[in-house]
Amino acid sequence: MTASPIRSRRQLPLDELAEALEAGWSFPASMYTEPDIFALELGAVFEPRWQYLGPLEHVAAPGSRLVGEVAGRPVVAVRGDDGELRGFLNVCRHRAYRVVSGQGSGRYLKCGYHGWAYRLDGTLASAPSAPDCIGDDLSLLPVGVDTFCEGVFAILDPEAPSLTTAHPRLRDVAEQAGMSLDAGAYRHVRRITTHQKANWKLWYDNAVECYHCAHIHGESFNRAFAVASGTASANAVAIDELYLNRYAGRRSGGDEFQATFCTALQLYPGCQIIQQDDLLIMAQARPVAANRTVFVADYFAEEGSDPASVERWIKLWARTYDEDAAALEIQHRNLAASTVDRMRYVEGPEAPVSIINGLTLDAYRQASVPDGDR
Repeated sequence: MTASPIRSRRQLPLDELAEALEAGWSFPASMYTEPDIFALELGAVFEPRWQYLGPLEHVAAPGSRLVGEVAGRPVVAVRGDDGELRGFLNVCRHRAYRVVSGQGSGRYLKCGYHGWAYRLDGTLASAPSAPDCIGDDLSLLPVGVDTFCEGVFAILDPEAPSLTTAHPRLRDVAEQAGMSLDAGAYRHVRRITTHQKANWKLWYDNAVECYHCAHIHGESFNRAFAVASGTASANAVAIDELYLNRYAGRRSGGDEFQATFCTALQLYPGCQIIQQDDLLIMAQARPVAANRTVFVADYFAEEGSDPASVERWIKLWARTYDEDAAALEIQHRNLAASTVDRMRYVEGPEAPVSIINGLTLDAYRQASVPDGDR
């Protein structure tokens, strides 16, 4: 499965978009609200790239499974009896129903609609009242899966290069920033899902800059981390499709939130890997519609950490993300109402926003070029 092509380069004025971005202007407001642009982005940005699916520990034992979505498609990762981690579209080949729902374990993946059952390698094992179907090529359709740190990642193309091949500097960038990548160093504590009535690009604009942190996160993120509006991106590094930012702990006297560090790694598109003291966050923004984004955040605690401390940090981060969501929804409503033609980015503190939008523009260009010309 490959990226859906842009039908014509003329559909988007790519050179004009690039010039405006270089001058500090966002994409036109309509590009945050129109369904056809959203459909284009699913194909150009999300289909051909790896995305975070869920905790690796949930698929540690044979038969265990993990479900999620990639570019709007339901997927399932399952650990086989042979120890191999495999991925499939979570869609029954009979009548396109969901095969399994939620985390679980079992010898088969059994569809709840008509009872068709699939082995852990995706082959069809049984089809009630339809024995002739067993010999047909009705295995579950494969997708690519890989692991990094404490997480499972997925991509629609089962033949895609591995995660670290697609991002060859991922491990080096993370390790040089002092991030702990050893699987098993953390345990999964909780998943919190935030439904945002806003376009995914607005989520990204917000996620990579901290120009806003001192203003809307006064009792959350800004309480724990030293963030100056004019220098919020001073410790940022952009490499390929990775974006790294580091924040020092505020360590204010007497405050229960005594942070020592925070390292945030963005893996385009929409994945966050954050390590802060004894907490790890692995998260993914999942575009649902032009005006809807689901943000899934898995919280992990370092082995031996204080549970009460971990709970306080989860509460602080959840409040931070809720404040972000509220801000994004206001922005989206105003863009949808055509109150402005474009948004203006501030040179310096909002430079990361231009970088990320540049990656999206590159994805438009790549998807608009015929395969033979790439």
